[in-house]
Amino acid sequence: MIKQAEADAATAAVVAFGGAGAITATGAGLLLWRARLPALASALGLLPPRGAAGRAIIVGLGGGALAAVTAAGYLALLSALAPLLPGVQAALDEARQGQAAADGWRLVLLAVVLAPLCEEFIFRGLLFRGLRRDLTPWAAAAASAAVFAIIHPSLGVVPVFVLGVACALAYERTGWLLAPVLAHALYNAVIVGLAR
Repeated sequence: MIKQAEADAATAAVVAFGGAGAITATGAGLLLWRARLPALASALGLLPPRGAAGRAIIVGLGGGALAAVTAAGYLALLSALAPLLPGVQAALDEARQGQAAADGWRLVLLAVVLAPLCEEFIFRGLLFRGLRRDLTPWAAAAASAAVFAIIHPSLGVVPVFVLGVACALAYERTGWLLAPVLAHALYNAVIVGLAR
């Protein structure tokens, strides 16, 4: 019975996250459309610039691999320090339990598909793009990555910040949201795999 309740809770989380992302993206798109933003889809990075497909795939997967390696090192360091820091051990145990509750296809759908699509639209397509109007690429990347990291669990703030910077720079380099979506999806897939 507990397994079914955990599965139902995981399904509800997937539906809630996906729904919230769709509502946010639709609302933001409608607001920008009503503001008569020219070439809205291109301005948000939803359409590829000419010749960007191959570059977006390479840059995205490269950024995701770099962030995943950083995360793996960070998690290894935390695991090594955990016996000395009881709070860190408790946080690691809690993260493992949370992932075990959302095991299987629900976790993959949430972490590798929905989160990259929704979060990259919000944090790179809207936030980073808006910051880029007034800041340099590195400053905008750091600011958007900081906000991105803060909304995630505190245990992963450092590697999530690195992921945010990698995603922002991938978007800056390609002009297409596919690059940061791929980076984010690869990063999350590696993290899910490491936790097993």
